[in-house]
Amino acid sequence: MVGLTCEALIEYHRATADPRVVPAIQSALDWTSKNCWVPTAGAFKYTNVVAPDGTGGDAPTADLNNLIVDAYSWLGRELGDSTAAGKDYRAKASAIFVGSSNAWLGDGKHVNQFAKGTFDYVGRELEY
Repeated sequence: MVGLTCEALIEYHRATADPRVVPAIQSALDWTSKNCWVPTAGAFKYTNVVAPDGTGGDAPTADLNNLIVDAYSWLGRELGDSTAAGKDYRAKASAIFVGSSNAWLGDGKHVNQFAKGTFDYVGRELEY
């Protein structure tokens, strides 16, 4: 959900240049990195909580990496490639993208999620 929200905010920023967008996305990605990224798995936790009915779960899953990778790349560019923060977000995007190679692609839903994010990320990287 963070990735999809960031995608909407990025499009809004493109249309309006609203200065509130960059810090909002940075806050969301910083929290997500700190609380949900599992470096040894190269993936984010599915969620940061397990619901009382057992749904959700905090196991890492690379299936959704590519729905958030583009936000890290975009933020790195917005913060500037010459800044430490910009480089950190671009490096994180690269690690997220590499981790997506472990995605489970056993049905159309997962293939679509993987493909959409892949094209968004690679397309943005080619823009620059």
